[in-house]
Amino acid sequence: MSVVITDHAAKRLSDRVCPKKKAINRILDRALKDGLRLDDIKEKSKLYDYIKHKVKPGCIPIIYNNNIYILSDDNALVTVLNLPKKYIKIADKIKCKKEGKKYHDCRRRETAKGSPYDEWEI
Repeated sequence: MSVVITDHAAKRLSDRVCPKKKAINRILDRALKDGLRLDDIKEKSKLYDYIKHKVKPGCIPIIYNNNIYILSDDNALVTVLNLPKKYIKIADKIKCKKEGKKYHDCRRRETAKGSPYDEWEI
C-alpha cells in the first residue's frame, strides 16, 4: 500500500520519530504492517477512548512504537502524535496479545547498563 506523506506529517515524523529521511519510509511501512489498529483495542478501554477523542471521524489511527500515525481515507499520512506515557503499557500489552505472547516475554531485554535503551519496552 502506497502512502502519501503530507508536508505536515513529514515535519512531525522528523520531529517525533526519526530525523533521517531514508528511515521514514521504512518506519512507516512497519507501522502499517505491524501497528495496532482501532479494531485491535477493546472498546471499553481508556486507550480506545483516548484515540477516539483525538482522531477525527474518517481518519485511520495506527499505533506503533509509542506513536499514533493518523491516515486519511485516501491513504495520506496526516500527522503523527506521541502516545502519552499512561497508555504505553496498555498498547504494549495489546500488541503482545495480538502476537500471541505473554507481556513479560514480549518486553525488550535490557542492554548494557547506562544505555539510553534501558527503559524501553517493546
